[in-house]
Amino acid sequence: MKVHTPEIAWHNRDPIYSLDFQYRNGTVHKLASAGVDKAIRLWEVKRDEEGRGYVEFLANLIRHSRPVNVVRFCPTGNILASAGDESVIFLWRQKDQDDGCNPFRDDEEESENKEFWTCYKMLRGHLEDIYDLSWSRDGTCIASASVDNSAILWNIERGEKLAIFSEHKSFVQGVAWDPCNQFVATLSTDRICRVYNISTKKVVHRISKFVTNIPQPDGTTNKKVSRMFHDDSMGSFVRRLTFTPDGKLMLTPAGCVEMDDKTVNSSYIFTRTSLSKPVAHLPGPQKPTVAIRCCPVYFDLRKAKNGESELTKPVFDLPYRIVFAVATEDSVLFYDTQQTVPFALISNIHYHRLSDLAWSEDGSILMISSTDGYCTFVTFDPDELGTPSSQQPKVANQKIEETPPANEKPEIETTNQKSPEPVVVNGNQEGTANRQPAAVPKANPIQVRSAGGSNGARRIAFTTLTSSSKPSQSSSSPPCAPSTHPVPVPTNQTAEPA
Repeated sequence: MKVHTPEIAWHNRDPIYSLDFQYRNGTVHKLASAGVDKAIRLWEVKRDEEGRGYVEFLANLIRHSRPVNVVRFCPTGNILASAGDESVIFLWRQKDQDDGCNPFRDDEEESENKEFWTCYKMLRGHLEDIYDLSWSRDGTCIASASVDNSAILWNIERGEKLAIFSEHKSFVQGVAWDPCNQFVATLSTDRICRVYNISTKKVVHRISKFVTNIPQPDGTTNKKVSRMFHDDSMGSFVRRLTFTPDGKLMLTPAGCVEMDDKTVNSSYIFTRTSLSKPVAHLPGPQKPTVAIRCCPVYFDLRKAKNGESELTKPVFDLPYRIVFAVATEDSVLFYDTQQTVPFALISNIHYHRLSDLAWSEDGSILMISSTDGYCTFVTFDPDELGTPSSQQPKVANQKIEETPPANEKPEIETTNQKSPEPVVVNGNQEGTANRQPAAVPKANPIQVRSAGGSNGARRIAFTTLTSSSKPSQSSSSPPCAPSTHPVPVPTNQTAEPA
């Protein structure tokens, strides 16, 4: 792993709010970035002889008149969606040559363009700023989240709204589209995560509170009801949740767990069959988590150290391993689905808050954006994250406007319902009945080294969990060693993608 933050004026040194890679089944890594300067810029990401990342400018897309908060390529890669403070979604596609017909073009800004893109459609429906976008797996629909307290599902081919979700009472800062086309999840500053059924357009899960068992000196336990997510005082303007590429898990940032007399920042893991309550939470460093992105490559399960043929039993019952990155306000943690402790941590790489993450199609590059106006390259050597798996999952793909089965009823949480109870880290709380502890490879806890000196120089503090030394743990940081339980994940309800 190599971490590099080049001094490039990505957007005239203005804050960068979002970035995303294009997936086109090729060797060219095309990256889109956007931010306060109202422009979208396309870059070709390359690696030098030492394996460090660098970029070459491709195009400057000029159409927005206000800051751009999010850019997302569709899964097929031929369309780029962007949205920002104008409350409008812009859809872009590439042209073979410049026809000179764009009335919004800026000859000075676009004179160096190597590619030519045009905004061919605009989707209007939100009343305020749009903070997040998420495409359907087939690239025909998109979901948007806005500070007007709503999320909208769009059919981009017809330019029509499929549904407007207005149940949230505050800003909607994150949205995720289920790869199986069954659910859309939203996360808001009202401290609620809602999961909607795409077919019925109804709320099926309302996630906001859980009950924890607090042990007492006399051996008894007291139950405490706690909020699961941070309120609007968190500071970040995004809460970018995601589904794993196979649709088996949902990962949400901005979590908080009250333990004893302190609050631990966390991220939650939900399985497809347990979207009403988390099966585990991942405690983070001192700052809240703001975004989660999954590597698109599936990896073989990690082998145990004490035997070449013996496989380490994964936490989730999957025949492969999924790697995902969790961004806090000032650091990035790397996890996989085989264990619940992070295997790497990158910190102290930017002066201001982190805003977004993006993986390249082959999983060899992770890009990190920040509001300080810079981006960081994290590059991986071949097989450094693992051996790509030959077992590619078959993702069930329900038609978006298909009528659900008659026996399917929305599960709407009411105030009288018992709040779900997640797996608590380093606590005495039990998970699902009859679970056995998983044989997860032991790893040293993360050590966060201080970076930089009195002169404010930028340094990188990176510590893997394979270090032979025994690191010390700061008393001010919450422990990153959650209890592990095997979690069954359904694999029999799959079909060929449509």
